[in-house]
Amino acid sequence: MTESTQTNASSQNTTFIHDLIEMTRKDDKDLKAFIDSNLFPKKSSLSFESIKNNIDSLKVMDHTQQVIVKARAKEFEESHDPSKYIPSLIAIVSIIGVLYSAIKELSGNSAWSVFLHSMVIAFLIIYINRTYERLIKIRPTAIYFNSLIANIKYDNE
Repeated sequence: MTESTQTNASSQNTTFIHDLIEMTRKDDKDLKAFIDSNLFPKKSSLSFESIKNNIDSLKVMDHTQQVIVKARAKEFEESHDPSKYIPSLIAIVSIIGVLYSAIKELSGNSAWSVFLHSMVIAFLIIYINRTYERLIKIRPTAIYFNSLIANIKYDNE
């Protein structure tokens, strides 16, 4: 490699690492979009060579950068773990069922009953949709990113 090529590659590495560190400060949707577009071969429009260069850029992170990225990758994966949502989903559905039954017994009004049915169904649909989005759409990227970061052989190790 010529000195100019090495300088250009070093500059690209620094820029990519800086962008990644900035993304670790943003919300999960922004981080997911960054990972999908720059590191995830299945979802990225970049060439395989560009993705490989981005992954190689990760190897030159200093210790502090590694700690920041590793911690965010672990948090990103754990926050989209379905086992953490199932108990709360069961509890919420149970509470709604109990409240629904109690109100239904107290109310003989059919208009009130239709309204209550509609509200319960709407709440469940919204909750399940949000849970699905968090778990199914983001989880594969979170697992990929955490595995990638955990398995990189860093230059300073």
